[in-house]
Amino acid sequence: MATAATGGVKYPTIVENFSYSPIDPAIWRVDDRTGLEFRDLALDASTHGKLIARHWRNAGTEKVVDLVDSRSPFAFLFLLSGTVVAEGLGDELVSLLSFSSATRYGRGSATGWRFAPGSELLQIAADNEADDVLGTADITDASWTVTHDSEDAYVVGQGPRKFFKYRDLGTSEATGRRIHIHVVAVAGEAPGGTGWHRHTMGQIFYVLTGGAQLSLQRQPWVNVKAGDAMCICAGLGHDVPVFTNDYAVLEMCVPTDYDTIDLDD
Repeated sequence: MATAATGGVKYPTIVENFSYSPIDPAIWRVDDRTGLEFRDLALDASTHGKLIARHWRNAGTEKVVDLVDSRSPFAFLFLLSGTVVAEGLGDELVSLLSFSSATRYGRGSATGWRFAPGSELLQIAADNEADDVLGTADITDASWTVTHDSEDAYVVGQGPRKFFKYRDLGTSEATGRRIHIHVVAVAGEAPGGTGWHRHTMGQIFYVLTGGAQLSLQRQPWVNVKAGDAMCICAGLGHDVPVFTNDYAVLEMCVPTDYDTIDLDD
């Protein structure tokens, strides 16, 4: 398994294979346990089963579901649209609105999630046996970290590209810098796109708004749009030469600390 260094400690990149999950055509299934519809974003194939990513939606009436396995050592939820109310995060109900997130690092207690009709949500979760790669063996009563979207939560240039703005979702601090998830959005005119580069981390990104052209080494170039998801393993060169002014993605980087290396065209 590839690793990336941070402060003398090496954390696994986990995402080791390329995958692409376009929204069209997507295969939606009905989950027998929750009654929600979902589509798989192929993160399990890219991580050899260590992580999964799913896009959930409620196409029917309001539902209260136990969406997250309490035994999972890592769970992340990101609301795409609608409203989902968390029951059991404390004394008060917590409402997740569009682009709100909730993160749990370590095992925790069962939590009910009340899906309003039409709500859609992204879930990233670790396999129940993934303690060894996540360092969670001794965390058995973990709490949730919740963030909400606001314009002042974005920082321009808080990442490798000065023409993007970044919103940190708190996963890096919660996981001891093993996993970083943020929202990345266009903040200005890019001088010819990102250019060819590679990272020492593995990543998955989900397009929230807008679209872009993406070129990858050893892969055909694609036009990605809202609803598309892609896993890029460490070391795979890629370039984003063109994107729309409203382009925004949810991106997971594993681990938090990594190098970006510019490549020749």
